[in-house]
Amino acid sequence: MVSRRDFLHRSGAAAASALLLPYRLSANVSASSDVYVVHDDGLVDDPGGGGLPPVVYERVKKAYDAIACNMTGEPHAPYAWEALFPGIAATSKIALKINCLQTFNSPSLQSVQALIACLTSMFEGTFPASNIALFDNVWYTNTERVNVVYKPGDLDALGVWHGSCTYDGPAMRAGGKDWYPTKQLADADFGIAFGVSRPHCCHADHLSASIKNMLGAISTTHDRYSRVQDFHGDFNGGAPAWPMYAELFKNGMKDLIDLYISDWIFVSFDETQPFNTVTKRLVASKDPCAIDSYAVDFFDSVGGLRASGKGVPLKLETEGIGSTQYVEKLVDIDAAVGHRAVAPIRTRHAVTLCFDAAAPSQLRFTVPLVTVPSRLEIRDGRGRKVRLFHGVSRGSALWWDGRCEGGERVSPGFYTATLFAQRDIIQSRKFAVVR
Repeated sequence: MVSRRDFLHRSGAAAASALLLPYRLSANVSASSDVYVVHDDGLVDDPGGGGLPPVVYERVKKAYDAIACNMTGEPHAPYAWEALFPGIAATSKIALKINCLQTFNSPSLQSVQALIACLTSMFEGTFPASNIALFDNVWYTNTERVNVVYKPGDLDALGVWHGSCTYDGPAMRAGGKDWYPTKQLADADFGIAFGVSRPHCCHADHLSASIKNMLGAISTTHDRYSRVQDFHGDFNGGAPAWPMYAELFKNGMKDLIDLYISDWIFVSFDETQPFNTVTKRLVASKDPCAIDSYAVDFFDSVGGLRASGKGVPLKLETEGIGSTQYVEKLVDIDAAVGHRAVAPIRTRHAVTLCFDAAAPSQLRFTVPLVTVPSRLEIRDGRGRKVRLFHGVSRGSALWWDGRCEGGERVSPGFYTATLFAQRDIIQSRKFAVVR
């Protein structure tokens, strides 16, 4: 079995000889991408009296669970989180890049706590918090920024990793320089970009949001985060910098991030000032271009970011990384999340994908624990069914030769294998066909 990270790190000539390998699915590139939005008054407790109201942890967690359920179509929240990360196991590692913009202007601690609680609910509540790394850069201070914005004791209580970063990942070329991702992100199986949105003095077309957030995950040196002068003339706010963002994502960053989340419970319209507006929103997408495009439109509509533009997400879009066209999907917290009256027909790791060196042109699917008649569907990146296996039963080992129902070999690209038991989706696995 070739791991997702090994495939990413070794891709190129070495990978060209393999026909079928497990692979991480990047954000879908389409005419439009979905942006999931919770707008709920219950995210804060507003008793009056001025100032920012306190954030309601229970409501925030329910909102994140509702987003996961809506994104996957899985009504049981822990299973929905698993479905968001195809191929995840209880031993997988997740890197959480938090945009710690200022000590007073970052995702709320309650949002961090709620997101960690959602992730640790996976696998019947056995996913270890110690497998989750929270990080940001060390600029402004000599201390890891998450330990400045949040009390280290609060992060210790969550059980997550939150130490200082080194930048030891495979180099990403952008603007004629090599940029190295943090070891935590490069070593993780899955990545989440988690931040807020507001104006920025120069970077990313003057928008601090999901795309700009990833600048804190790279450095031109291995031992610490590059100082700000390394960015002057590179990732600053003018049009000449836009191609650098596209290069960064094309040359590795898009493959390291699986989910983009923004905490808009509070926002600020001034980079140097604390939160000053209550918007009671949480936003998520699989597409960095869509979520940043939505951010510009939303904040422009309330008069907050009129100096910002879409130059950076538009440039990424022209390189096939995502779509600035989006569909806003409003999520009803109370209607979206619920537990089934009957436990779903499901088992962890129901489908195993195995690359066998003895049969390099075939992919084997092993179904060890299904107890009812099932079927396995293989669909391409556009959702078109290319192969269907009926009568899948416990212990089945199915071999797919990379051909469609008509016998023609499928084109290179991303594919999904989905196991159904009756009408339930038991598990989906993503992989790539390469030449």
